[in-house]
Amino acid sequence: MLLARPTHGGLIFLLLTCAAGGVAFMNVGLMTALCASILAGIWISAFFMAQFSFLFIRLERLSAADAPGNSTAILPLRITNCSIFYRHVLVIKETVAFSLKKQSLAAVPPLAPGESCLLRRKIHADIRGHYTLDKVTVISGDPCGFFRRSKHFHLPGEITIPPRIEFLEHLPVASSHRHSDGGEGRLLGFAGIGGDFFGIRPYRTGDALQHIYWRGSAARNRLMVKEFEASVTERIHIYLDSSINHVGQDDVDNNFEHLVSAAASISDTLSRRYCRLTFISELEDHSRLYFSGDSSGLRNKILEALTELRPCDSDTGEILCDTIEYIRPGDTVFLLTMSVTELLTQLVNQLRETGVHVNWLYAPPENFPPVEPDIIRELPPKSRQLPTENDMFVLDFNSSLAELLYWDDDLEKV
Repeated sequence: MLLARPTHGGLIFLLLTCAAGGVAFMNVGLMTALCASILAGIWISAFFMAQFSFLFIRLERLSAADAPGNSTAILPLRITNCSIFYRHVLVIKETVAFSLKKQSLAAVPPLAPGESCLLRRKIHADIRGHYTLDKVTVISGDPCGFFRRSKHFHLPGEITIPPRIEFLEHLPVASSHRHSDGGEGRLLGFAGIGGDFFGIRPYRTGDALQHIYWRGSAARNRLMVKEFEASVTERIHIYLDSSINHVGQDDVDNNFEHLVSAAASISDTLSRRYCRLTFISELEDHSRLYFSGDSSGLRNKILEALTELRPCDSDTGEILCDTIEYIRPGDTVFLLTMSVTELLTQLVNQLRETGVHVNWLYAPPENFPPVEPDIIRELPPKSRQLPTENDMFVLDFNSSLAELLYWDDDLEKV
């Protein structure tokens, strides 16, 4: 806005000024002319005060800390009055895509000459993802409120809203399935990232390029990778369902977001446990999201991927069917789904029969009704009668993952 524009009060005052000028023109006199001049002077002065209200005002965006989903994000701004005059109240407006309100409004108190103000704007973070911040709009005017003017400041910045992480004390992990001693005081490990060479195998999506065995690949006419013996004995797999056909009606607080939070919480907990972790899901371009390696090293990669993961056209049953050959007896599987299919049930039963510990977390869309204003969010009556013959954890919008997955080291429910 290049020129200050009159507000409703300014227009009324302008009409009053015009009326006073008309009276002074029709009835020429000292008092009428003086009143009309005073009103016109106030109106013109207010216009110039609003027009030059942004001179010598400096804005600086400070770095914003990442805020987990469903928490409060803080966007700090420093406003400095570089003039020799006092500044009246300013209003800061900024579009924020990660909040349902979409806009942030904050008031800057009056500033003395040379005074700075640190404005810590608190905004509720509703939508996870990586966001670029740029345009900040400052709204000002005159002290009388007759004119309003806004100016855009380009202040580049970034903020990340990762998934919400819930602290989990104990996980149902089959740690009792250990292998024999290797003869040197340590347990025999599996093929993975470690110090001792183990062998070679065909390349799989997610394998690091530095481990490709180029000579063997040329001899076999297919990509081969080197494997190294890892000193871990626990192998844990996380499968996350991203099917868009089974996502709940609410845009923010739905079953998919709860499963993303569950996957992030499980990965974060396992990063403090010495184990080999495999994470599998599907992306919007129909490619597989696959990470495999030491759990502590994969934590940030998994959280980074979960921050941007969106529902897509996928089938968790097919993903599990394609990768079931890599799951060995004694492994632990966390299966996070939004639906129950015959194929999934058959595969889960097959895994359990071979000695695989399967934790099936099922989040049906009917257990996550839409959030509506002035209406208490309640579960439908049928949700309390969900089948449990598959030995699964049924989630709803009130479920606490820390209580649901609170097990001791002997896989006993606490």
